[in-house]
Amino acid sequence: MPTNEKAPPTSKWAEIEGRMSSLGKTAWQYAIVGIVIDLVVALVALNYYNIHNQLAWINRTTPTIRDSYQASATGMAVLSVLNFAFAGACVFLVAAYVFKPFGPRCASSDWEPLVHEKLFDRIPKLWLVALVLAGASYLIGGIGVLVPALELTLNGPGKGRIFGGK
Repeated sequence: MPTNEKAPPTSKWAEIEGRMSSLGKTAWQYAIVGIVIDLVVALVALNYYNIHNQLAWINRTTPTIRDSYQASATGMAVLSVLNFAFAGACVFLVAAYVFKPFGPRCASSDWEPLVHEKLFDRIPKLWLVALVLAGASYLIGGIGVLVPALELTLNGPGKGRIFGGK
């Protein structure tokens, strides 16, 4: 059974704590790169949507070709909307979590609040934000949060209790 007592960090944690602190301080930069990639993909998909719509109109007399261009145009429109939504979700997470609580705590090596913050008393907020950022930004946006979360869970002060009780 996990307890709220502070687990002694491993010797490996002592070696990598400085790197995790600096990675956590700059986590927002990785997220911004992920947001830019989302926006670029969305704009490229929007451009392809426009091209495929025009090709469908040009080939309107041949139903097979027209239908294939219309189907790909629909896919590009969906991809564009999803990437804009993912970029918006990343902006929200960066503003709400990475800038305020995560970055400053990593900078000051204050790991305990990161280990204790949970949603519904079970899900670590740190892991939830890391996975959503990674999933919504082609993995790049979540690196700055995901790597410290992984190290906190496996080697750091949260070892063995991050997924446990409060």
